Amino acid sequence: METKVFQISSLEKVRSFQDIKNEVTKVSLLGGERFSYQLIVQWQEPVCCEVQLRWPFASKIYLQRDVVMDFPKSPWVHDGDYLAEEPGLMPDLLVPLEQQGNRQLLRPGLNRFWVELRVPEGAQPGDCRAEVTFSRDTDLLARSSLQVRILPQTLPENQLLFTQWFHVDCIATVCGTEIYSEAHWEWIRRYMELAADLGINTILTPVITPPLDTAVGTCRPNTQLVKISRQGTAYGFDFGLLRRWIGLCRECGITHLEISHLFSQWGAEYSPNIYDQKGRIFGWDTKADDPEYLRFLEAFLPRLVEVLRQEGMEERTFFHISDEPGAAQLESYARAKALVQPLLGKCRIMDALSHYDFYENGLVETPVCATDAIEPFLDHGAKNLWAYYCCAQAEQVGNRFLSMPAYRNRILGLQLYKFRIQGFLHWGFNYYYSQLSRYPIDPAITTSADGAFPSGDPFSVYPGLEAPRPSMRAMVFYEAMQDLRLCRLLEQRIGRARVTELIDEAAGMELTFSQYPRDSRFLPALNAKMKEMLQART
Repeated sequence: METKVFQISSLEKVRSFQDIKNEVTKVSLLGGERFSYQLIVQWQEPVCCEVQLRWPFASKIYLQRDVVMDFPKSPWVHDGDYLAEEPGLMPDLLVPLEQQGNRQLLRPGLNRFWVELRVPEGAQPGDCRAEVTFSRDTDLLARSSLQVRILPQTLPENQLLFTQWFHVDCIATVCGTEIYSEAHWEWIRRYMELAADLGINTILTPVITPPLDTAVGTCRPNTQLVKISRQGTAYGFDFGLLRRWIGLCRECGITHLEISHLFSQWGAEYSPNIYDQKGRIFGWDTKADDPEYLRFLEAFLPRLVEVLRQEGMEERTFFHISDEPGAAQLESYARAKALVQPLLGKCRIMDALSHYDFYENGLVETPVCATDAIEPFLDHGAKNLWAYYCCAQAEQVGNRFLSMPAYRNRILGLQLYKFRIQGFLHWGFNYYYSQLSRYPIDPAITTSADGAFPSGDPFSVYPGLEAPRPSMRAMVFYEAMQDLRLCRLLEQRIGRARVTELIDEAAGMELTFSQYPRDSRFLPALNAKMKEMLQART
């Protein structure tokens, strides 16, 4: 077998040599842009060699690893645009090569690498190249070269608010640390740094333990950042851990907070599990309108808002009432919202939902709507509109399941731009438990919360020995956000109407959340065309 090196698009998932397509030989990049591509190395015999990436700016090369795709998709899904419908392996885990040492054993057959190039803002325009070499001692065994033209423009700053729920209890569990021990704080920092590097700028903040994915009558590990004390009917609060959290967010580049939900998931019928210095004081046995819980909120929320104001975060903070309330819970949600709204100062309320009635009745000022239920919100011109997807958004719309083509992940950038979406939410940054948090899972064995959700839905980063590791899916999603920023840059030159026309023309259809080209060549080609138009207008 002849030694070969293929440079291919980041939008391919290579499981065999038959999957090698869409080779990349040259690209144009803007200041502040990142570009990822894959190297597929076909080798003749086992060899331990030195792998070197040469690029004039910051860069990184990763080993691609297969993960277990134990639940490709739900049986009720009849969308044919999936790469696989049976369990198996899928490339996704990215292991930084420097963590393995640059000496790498190449095996006969398929060897896969992921290359990420970064162009700093203000980089000198001109031509350069990225070169990866494979050598043994002084012998050059193979080489790949990508021609890069650096353009004079710079991508505008990201304006999209983006959150993937950050589960600190899962960090403690998978890293074997005590919650909020110094070791835990260090791991939180590493996960938060990776989150920010992947574009997340809004973070779920557990002032109280989030009442998410918790079986009725059970408790997730207590992660509340606010220490509560009681003397008689009076409540006392220690916000020291919360202030430390906010400081860490600043250091890592997180700009906005979303406060963990104040009532139970799917309808706001109960309080979260909340603890004082002696033990649990509220939970599944506490109805949402329990007078004592309301007295607690009246004492707690104004103090919390004051701390946020002192930290300069009041107008950068979102509160949640209840996650994904259904139509039957409209009244219970309305009661809960009416109780807390007067206590939240200038903070805003946001919640994931799929029913327009909640927005129409003024219950959610920042609706976070499922991508397969967003049309009524768009038709009525809903303001402050966010979008989200999770396990249920599996038919026609985009998502980031392992079994989906990568273009269904990246297409979201154009959709968010075209429909003026202000933010995006996904629940699974690092959820390493089974469904309803009944027990921990091993991410090396199951990527589906043990068969509960389509593989890839519960988490976008993997645990590592020294630091969490990114996924191919997280890298591709970052490219989606760059597509959005490129649209905004081109808009400054040719106007928003022309950009949206250009998107539809290139797509050959009116692009919506459910209608888009099912072709991995579409997005890179449109990206290149937009950059050509920028140069023509310069």
